[in-house]
Amino acid sequence: IARGGVPVRFGHLSDLTFEVDGAQALLAALPPAHPVMLLTRFPPRAEVANLVAAHKNALLHVSIAPSVPGAIEADVAPEKVIAAVAAVPPEQLFVMFGPLVQGSEEPLRRLLPALPSGSAVGFKPLAPEGVPFPIGVAPLGEGAVMALADEARAYGLDVPPMAGCRLRTNLG
Repeated sequence: IARGGVPVRFGHLSDLTFEVDGAQALLAALPPAHPVMLLTRFPPRAEVANLVAAHKNALLHVSIAPSVPGAIEADVAPEKVIAAVAAVPPEQLFVMFGPLVQGSEEPLRRLLPALPSGSAVGFKPLAPEGVPFPIGVAPLGEGAVMALADEARAYGLDVPPMAGCRLRTNLG
């Protein structure tokens, strides 16, 4: 893996929040140019910003599921997550919004300006194939997703095709 440069994804099945000490040990053991994604959906602990900043090969990948008024409530307040990542170097931050459904656009539009300029974002519509989802909830259409990406760019955010692209850019 180290020779191939395959990114190590830490926190994928659990969450970085529960594994910060393990992430520190992992980053210390890997070559400094080996790509690492640290994944969370919770507000990261304060020391995570220092951990990411100390390792230019690391990217903090934060997943945020925006609420849909009257239909879906976020399990973690998105504003708390965004406030917690404010100290992360913007070039080492990727925020994935999703799953996006019809009605999530307005809550999401209020979140975009709160992100640090220069950080990266992605938008993932609900993919209902084979997955049960609440009645009356429909995936966000492609046109709406493209409009959100344009708004993100207007706020100075990067919208790469995927988080790995941002990580590869950072590593040169």
